[in-house]
This record gives sequence, C-alpha cells and structure tokens, in this order.
Amino acid sequence: MSDFRTRYGSAWGPFGTASAVSGAMSFGIDDTTPDVSNGTFFRTANTGATTVTYFDVTEPQGNTSTQHNGKWFTLLAADNLTTIANAGQLYLSGTGGAMTSGQTVSFVYFGSAWYEIGASQAVGGREAVKTVTVTGNAAPNVAGAKMLLLIGSGGMTISGFSGGVVGQSLDVGKALIAAGSVLTFTGAANFMLSGTGVFTISDSAFYRFVCDNGTRFRQVGGANVP
Repeated sequence: MSDFRTRYGSAWGPFGTASAVSGAMSFGIDDTTPDVSNGTFFRTANTGATTVTYFDVTEPQGNTSTQHNGKWFTLLAADNLTTIANAGQLYLSGTGGAMTSGQTVSFVYFGSAWYEIGASQAVGGREAVKTVTVTGNAAPNVAGAKMLLLIGSGGMTISGFSGGVVGQSLDVGKALIAAGSVLTFTGAANFMLSGTGVFTISDSAFYRFVCDNGTRFRQVGGANVP
C-alpha cells in the first residue's frame, strides 16, 4: 500500500500501520538496533541471545531525531532470546531484562531517545512491593518498586537507591526491623532529605521519596505518609 495524505488531515500508509519492513513484521534476526521507522507494531525473531540497545529511526537522508518525536510502537516477543537494555537512549520503567515469548512492550520517541510507555510488564523482575534485608551499608535496588520494606537490626546505613527512574515514587518503611533501630540515609549526591539524615523508624512510620534524576531521591514530607 502506498502512502496517502489528506492535506492538513489524516494520513494512511506505513507510518500509521504495522511494519512495512516485511510481511511478518519481524525485526532482522539478531539485530541489536532494529529499524522501527515504518510501523507501529513489530515482533522479534531472534535465533540467538540478542540484547537490543536502541531502535533506529531513519529517513532517506539518514538518521534523524526531531522529525520522529512522538512516534510510538509496540513490540511483541516471539522468542525467548531477546533482552531489552535499560541504558544509553533506552529508558524503561524498570530494569532491563529478558523478554519471554508472548510479552509486549511499548515505546515513545523523543529527542533521540526511547521511553517505555507505562509499565507494560514486558521486562521481568518488577515488584510493586520489594522487601530487602539490610546489613551494614547498603544501596537497595528499587527498580519497579512502589514500596520498599527493610529487614534488619541495629545500625543500618542506606547510601542510595539503585535502579530508580525519574518520577518514581517510593514509600520506605520497616518490615522486621527491631524496635528502636536507627536507619541512616547518607550521601548528598543520592538523597535530598527534608530534615536530619538519621531516622528512627517505628512500627508504623513510612517515608516517601521521589526520584528526580535517575539516581537521586528527594524526601517528600515527613513520616507516616498516606
């Protein structure tokens, strides 16, 4: 089907349909930077372990960026060999991980980078509630988490949260921490706290943080957030 354009109106053609790359709408085999210029739906067809690090968008004159701002597409895993990286110009709602056949993930393009739309659960390892045992100094991985429950006793130091994404809201509290245990948040580069850097978490206290740059978390209000 060739392109059809209504001036100042709707458009029909490869940019509004499934992939025009092939009849099967499949990426090239073992392609780590597949081209998604012509289509809104693709599927994987890898025969070996493949980590996708970027999705190319091109025009006849070569790679472009601003002309594709707002483009989106959905990817269906049709194999168990594809991994989506969470690095460089690929931003996922959680950590990068292997896809399994039948899973889907959607992306939107802006400023030469791809951002996962919502949390489509295409990449494994996400937990709404994550429980972590803390011993000494720790930097818990909070990828995909909305609530972090800490287990430990005595003095515990949190030097940062790893695996965070911009805009992530995280409630932090205790699971089985001994009464009176002191939880210390350290490192100005990783935390912006509303008060002192030493918290004594009671049975009911929770603290809310919001990630503002991918690695740093800002405290929101005090304890016992709703």
